[in-house]
Amino acid sequence: MTVRLVHVVDDDPRVRETLVWMLKAIGFDAVAHEGPDSVPVETGDCVILDEHLGDRHSGLDSVDPNTGYLAEHPVVLLTGFAHQPETQRRAAAAGVRHVLGKPTQIQHLMAAVEAAMAEAI
Repeated sequence: MTVRLVHVVDDDPRVRETLVWMLKAIGFDAVAHEGPDSVPVETGDCVILDEHLGDRHSGLDSVDPNTGYLAEHPVVLLTGFAHQPETQRRAAAAGVRHVLGKPTQIQHLMAAVEAAMAEAI
């Protein structure tokens, strides 16, 4: 398997580091970011994005198709609010097709990242 880069954006350092560790354990290269502004626009195969980034802003704002900094990246939204209708509506409006709840199992994370990457090709 070719190593592919995944950017992990979450305001909680424990969540970021755990996700990076999990992704590396299953064969991805992963980099942690506190916010979406530090993700390089021109690099990376996939972004795992938290919806609520502390007192800053919503992660979904960064993937808004009209104004989002990361709108061109394949995204997996990982949030504690995955089953709320408003979260589902906002994710769909932003073009995010893969929404996972926190916590998630590693096989679900892997499947979502793989699917997001495949759709981006």
